[in-house]
Amino acid sequence: MGITAVAPSSGHLQGIAVRNGVVSSVNLGSADFSVVEGLRVDCGFPTFSIGTGIVARGIVKGNTVGASVGTCNTGIVATGTVTGNYAVNSLTGIKIGQGSTVIGNTATHNTEFGIVADCPSNLTDNTAVNNGTNLVLNGDGCRSEDNLAP
Repeated sequence: MGITAVAPSSGHLQGIAVRNGVVSSVNLGSADFSVVEGLRVDCGFPTFSIGTGIVARGIVKGNTVGASVGTCNTGIVATGTVTGNYAVNSLTGIKIGQGSTVIGNTATHNTEFGIVADCPSNLTDNTAVNNGTNLVLNGDGCRSEDNLAP
């Protein structure tokens, strides 16, 4: 089962939290200041291939995202604070928007990319190994320190 927040025609969403559970996807892309935390997201089940595991703007923390069957297009698409997540078995593991802080994530066994960040963003202590391309920094102004991405 997936979770999607849809903004009403009369306004904008903010402050939605999704915590602790097992789902096929979470899309909070239309809500600012959201929290997605402690989830196991199997974005390959039951359809064998779906778009994205998690889409959020806010805090994305401590999630495991991947596909037990098939593959996800992207494990996590997020802008904000992205920390302590594990992304596996997607085309792209983690895709980061400009102005984000990205700390202590692991991306492995993603077909095309492990971690892709739009600059300026700050990336520290992340691990991206055994991906098509491990770490991609798009543009100028990214700060990348102590990342393991051979």
